[in-house]
Amino acid sequence: MKSEITEMMSLRWIARGLILTACLFANGAWADEIPTPFAYRVLGWSDDSARWGFQEQGDYGAGMVFSPGGGVYVIDAVANRFVFKHFLSTGDSASERGDSWARRTADATARRDLGTARSLGLRGAPGTIVYERPKMVWLDYDSELKQFGDKRVTFDHAGHTYTVMLQDAFMPDQGSLTGTKSKLSVSIRRDDNAWQILQADSTYWRPYMAYRVVHVSISPDDQKVGILIEAVENGLEGQKQAHYKGVTGLLP
Repeated sequence: MKSEITEMMSLRWIARGLILTACLFANGAWADEIPTPFAYRVLGWSDDSARWGFQEQGDYGAGMVFSPGGGVYVIDAVANRFVFKHFLSTGDSASERGDSWARRTADATARRDLGTARSLGLRGAPGTIVYERPKMVWLDYDSELKQFGDKRVTFDHAGHTYTVMLQDAFMPDQGSLTGTKSKLSVSIRRDDNAWQILQADSTYWRPYMAYRVVHVSISPDDQKVGILIEAVENGLEGQKQAHYKGVTGLLP
């Protein structure tokens, strides 16, 4: 009898262990997080709050062709349009001239573009950062990824509660690596008032398959908002790549 009870208890503990293991795997608790070569850096606001900008960097060759790319973007904070933008990809030239040439070229271009951003007033003023998340990671090198941002962000500022809402939609696109094309919209509201649209696509044209807000900041004059969106697409051999999109506008 004692041995039967002991056996039953052992089976019960084994069952509990299997359930716990399944839950851990389901929640990704045991999944390795593999750093990606894609990164973002928020350049912040101009002192007069007229402009906001960011930088992105990454090896967009997906490990097959060394192709470092990087972009610097400066946006008119009221009109939500680019004052300056430049994305460099060394492309096939990197495989012909070598990795060191590619890195030197990318670094030199980034220094020049960051100098342009500074000349446009972006000298490091962060404004008020109300939301920030790290960049995506791979859970495996091909198809699985983890994004830390959100599609709906709520924060308090200057006595009011604001909500940023990112909405996206997708349709099949057999001509792209992603297999889909998409559109997005970004809106904001103060307290429980009506939504104010900051940006809205009218057609499906973007090659991305997932979007998350990773950074929100308020301008030094407390009148404008800068939002950074992490957009994910398929790269070579199915690797997921990240690009970054900026949206600005007046606070409601």
